Amino acid sequence: MRISYYPDITQHRTPEEVRTAVVTFAEALARQMTQLRGSDVAIDVLPVVSVAEQTAMIAEGRCEIALIKPSSYVLAHRRNARVLPAAVALRVIDGTPGDRYFAQLYCHVDSGFRSLDDVAARCRLPEPKDRPSIGFGDPFSTANFLVPAAHLADKGLFPFTRFRRSEYFGGHDGVVRAVYARSVDIGAGHDGVIVDLARQPGFADAAEKLIRLDRVFIHSDPVAVLVDDATRAQLTESMVTIAARPEIKHALDVFWGAVVGLAPTTHENYASVEHAITRLGIPENDLLV
Repeated sequence: MRISYYPDITQHRTPEEVRTAVVTFAEALARQMTQLRGSDVAIDVLPVVSVAEQTAMIAEGRCEIALIKPSSYVLAHRRNARVLPAAVALRVIDGTPGDRYFAQLYCHVDSGFRSLDDVAARCRLPEPKDRPSIGFGDPFSTANFLVPAAHLADKGLFPFTRFRRSEYFGGHDGVVRAVYARSVDIGAGHDGVIVDLARQPGFADAAEKLIRLDRVFIHSDPVAVLVDDATRAQLTESMVTIAARPEIKHALDVFWGAVVGLAPTTHENYASVEHAITRLGIPENDLLV
């Protein structure tokens, strides 16, 4: 079998650290599968690829296992319904481990905003120049664009028309730095984006300067597979088993950040991500850029 992965864009890890983590995970998974099956199983780690390429690879059968983004999984499943999640990353949110994380909309404390209602009031001003600006990461990002943008649209604040300016900064870190510098009014990002910034040199006060306005929960990152049902069940069992080990928890934390284990999951749990993609109405080719 072959496993694919995408580049780090969130956790401030080097390419070498990320690849080492993926290799550690793949080797442990292969050993556990060998033990479960009673016959040798090999899992080759493919070179790192873009999100767009990984989406195509798993859908077209050029890899069997993918450490993948929720949005990329949904798009791959649309192309090939045999692509399914075998496991989901567990994270600690509000002090409790679970199979979800959240996207948040946040601002600088000096912006004057204290809730999404405050933002909505400004967005409805008649003059576009008086409305706030908003920053996103990448068009394919679940927490950095798709889910928070759809959340705004559901509240009558379509992100491309109700704001003075919508700008992409290429990742969580770029957005949060822009909000901190007040070069954009509102930012979108994952649950740990403010904490992550506060750990970077020169941004120790980020937790005091940046405040969350709203959040939307998302089913966590999947390990997608393109295999038969029996093999998928074996992979799920094996992944849940090895994810309890400290070295695998560390590897998953390096790759995804703040991951404490893996659990079984189903396609239906990604309905909110599917809704976000549908709600925004952006063609797939314009998301995977």
